[in-house]
This record gives sequence, C-alpha cells and structure tokens, in this order.
Amino acid sequence: MNNSVVSSEFSLEKWSVLLSDALQVEAEYAKIMMATFICIMFVLSLFGNGLTCYVIYNDKSMHTATNYYLFNLAVSDSILTFAIMSELVDETSASVYPYSEWVCQVQWFSVACLWNNTMLTMTALAVERYIAIWHPLKLKSTPVWRRMIKIIILLWLMAIAESVPEMLSVTLIKSRQTTVCFVVPTPLARIVNGVLAIVTFVIPLLIMTFVYARIVIKVNTRQIKLKLNVSSQKNNSGKVNKLMVAMTLSFVICWMPYFIERMLIAVLDPHKLLNLAEFWGFLVKLVIINGWISVVLNPILFSLVSTKFRRALKTLWYVKIRRTME
Repeated sequence: MNNSVVSSEFSLEKWSVLLSDALQVEAEYAKIMMATFICIMFVLSLFGNGLTCYVIYNDKSMHTATNYYLFNLAVSDSILTFAIMSELVDETSASVYPYSEWVCQVQWFSVACLWNNTMLTMTALAVERYIAIWHPLKLKSTPVWRRMIKIIILLWLMAIAESVPEMLSVTLIKSRQTTVCFVVPTPLARIVNGVLAIVTFVIPLLIMTFVYARIVIKVNTRQIKLKLNVSSQKNNSGKVNKLMVAMTLSFVICWMPYFIERMLIAVLDPHKLLNLAEFWGFLVKLVIINGWISVVLNPILFSLVSTKFRRALKTLWYVKIRRTME
C-alpha cells in the first residue's frame, strides 16, 4: 500500500476514536492523584519562581546577565503555573474539553509559547555562560541591561514564531465519548512537528551539551593553573561538574516526552498512529507532567543552588522582609 492510499484512508473521525481511547475517563483514584499532583506543582512553582523574581528584582547586585535570563525564565514559568490550573479543570471534566475551539487554539498557543520560551532561555543561558568564561571581553562592549533586553525580546519573538504554526494544526476534536483539544496529523502538521522537534529539542540539547562540556574543561583547567589546594580544587570542580550534568539531564527529562510526541506525529504514517492508543494516552500524560515538573526544577537548579542567590535572599530577609513584618 503506497503513502497516498494511506493518507486518503486517514480521517478526523478515526483520529478522534484514537484520542477517545487514549484519553478515556480515568478511575476516580487516578483523577484524585493527578489533581493532587497538579496542586502541589502549582504551590511549589509559585513559591520558587516568585522567590527568584523577588530576589533578583530587589537586589541590585543580582542585576547580571545570567540573572536577567533567570528572571525571564521565572516570569515565563510563573505564567505557565496558572495554566496548570486549567489542567485541573480538565481533570474534573470527565475528559471532555470544556471550552470552545478558538479557546482551545489560544490555550495551546499560550502553553507552547511558554514552553518554547523556557527551552530557548535555557539554551541562551548556556551560551551566555560559555561566552562569559571563554570570551569575557566580548560581553563588556555593551551595557548589560541594554543587551539583555534585546536578547529577551528576541527569545520571545522566536517562541511566538515557533508556536504559531503549531497552533494552526490544533483543533477541537469530538467523538461520541469525549471532546479534546489536540493536533490533527495533516501533512502540514507533520512537517511542522518534525521541524519543531529538531529546533526546540535536538539543536538546544547539542548546544547545551557542547557549551557545558567546554565550561567544565575551562573551569578545571583554570583551577589547575591557579594552583589551588587539592581539596578546594576538587570541591569547586565537583560542584561545577554536577551542576552542568544536572542542568543537561533536567532538560532531557523534562522535554524528551514532548520531543517523542512531535516525532511520532512527524515520522509515523497517520494510520500507524491509530494503533498506538494505549501508548499515546501514557505519552500525553507524561508530556503534561514533565512540562509541569520543569517549572519547579528551574528555580531550584538555576537559583536556589546558587550561593550568591542564597546570600542575597538572606540579606533581603534581614534588611527588608523582617523589618516589614515587625
């Protein structure tokens, strides 16, 4: 059977049946567990990202290039946190999408844009750290705030550009059992998802792996040249190595399911997707859960583990917050 025949056999009705089987109504205990998880993610994310924004905004010593990226990331994740609550609404709606088609597309665009901005910001932050360590003089020609405003605006424009074509491939899919907001694997949608899978995951992962490996090499080499004592050298290089590995692994863990989902839509013939109902239901849940986990992991990995950040938080606590409370 050739591809043209396969394509002609695919229909929106068959796709809706797949999604109906994949996203069938869960047992009550599973819905309670998912709702509990969503509430925990909501609280932790608001606390971690809100704290990151507060410290960076109020402490002028934290107004560095790296922290501008972290502020942008925290703002993006904070907005995304409120989208988590819409998932809670979906969880209590018997797997029936409760909104209209245009709301479906706007909601999909918003979440995709925020996710894309997160991945772009993490990549840009990795490149910024690489340049700061390997070519520090290149970053001193322009005022930090002016350069960072341009970069952050560019990141948001790129995130929007990546999200618009994906939004156009989404529609409200109805069947007898359910109504869901999801991608329809048309020829154009398959191309879009394939390109986005490469642009938003493979390329950033390659960049991050390369620059973090180079950073580790540079830091270890610098410590040897400075002839630091052995214990201090091992301690500092060990911290850098673990942090770089943790950042890369967090990116892979959080965004690998999203990459797999996009690649399956892009690579598999639509009629083959129809045979993956059980796996597809698991994958969709994993994409959502891992995306939410990222908004909690980001402030931990990028802010709370930083000695400078904790010092700034401690200073603000004693100088500003505690005095206000008194």
